[in-house]
Formats: sequence, structure tokens, C-alpha cells
Amino acid sequence: MKKRTLLLFVFIAAMLITSGCQQAKKPYTAPKTTPSSPTQVTESDKRIMANRFSEIAKAVPGVISATVVVAGADAAMDTSSKTSTTATSKLSTSSASKIVVMVGMTLNQESMTTDAKQASVKNMVKQKIKSSDKRITDVLVTTDANMVKKINDVASGLIEGKPVLSYARSAAELGRMMKEQMK
Repeated sequence: MKKRTLLLFVFIAAMLITSGCQQAKKPYTAPKTTPSSPTQVTESDKRIMANRFSEIAKAVPGVISATVVVAGADAAMDTSSKTSTTATSKLSTSSASKIVVMVGMTLNQESMTTDAKQASVKNMVKQKIKSSDKRITDVLVTTDANMVKKINDVASGLIEGKPVLSYARSAAELGRMMKEQMK
């Protein structure tokens, strides 16, 4: 009799425990999403991106150093020769998600004996940077010493916290010159 009572007690306790632990099944409803608007890229974001893209470029074999400037597509792609006020009005402190990356690189001259090898390294850098962020509209890569110096000047000014608008003309000019160089 005691065995039966104990067995019945264990059976009832097990039933209560398992039935009490089940959740009521509710139909799945997808989370509500708002229509996506273009993501704003702030100047701080651009500096962080420039640092990340510089590291990506330096990881490519044959690249000694790389300096990167990230600009809004509207400022960097300005191909007309306008006054500085027009160029500065095109570069805002936050731009839509389309961005242009300008890379100035120094290559290891011992391993870059031919133009084909240099072009291959430039293409590899361009592809790696472009594939790392879907917001990138274009990647402009140069090894020309004068262009690299201009990119270094713009990048160092932005890192020092100088006003972004003071470099809008330089960024637009760099974008135009690099586009012409790549033709």
C-alpha cells in the first residue's frame, strides 16, 4: 500500500511539474521594422573608417604605408572646378551613406619591379576596402608621391580636429585628380 501511494504521489508530482513548465504556444509575429533611411556617417565615423581601411591596405603584401581619407561621395566626386565656397557647401559634417575612400600608399619598391605588380597591388587594396563596407561608392588608390602628400595633409588635419569644411576643397580636388589619374 505504501509503495502504491508513493508511486501515485511521484506520478502526480511529475505530471504537475511537466504541465506547469510548458508555455502557451503563441503565433509568431515578425518584429515591426521601420523603413530604412540612409545611414548618416559622421566625421567621427569617417575617421574610424579611415583607420580601419588604412590597416586593411597595409595588410596587402607589398604595401609599406597607407593613408586614407573618407569623404562623402558628393564632395569627393565633385569633378567641376568651382570656387571654394561651392566645394565647402558640398561637404557636411554628416553625409548620406554613400562614401568615397581615397588611399595614398607607399609600396615596397624592391618587390614592385613592374607596373603590372603595382597595378595588381592597387586593385587588391581597392577590392579589399570596397568589400569591407557596402556603403562605399568608390575607392581611389594612388602611389603618386604628390597625391600621397596631399592625402597625408588632409588626413592629418582631420585627425588634429581642424574644421571639416576647411578641407572640403582639398577633398574635392583630390577626388577629381585621382579620378583623372585612374583613367
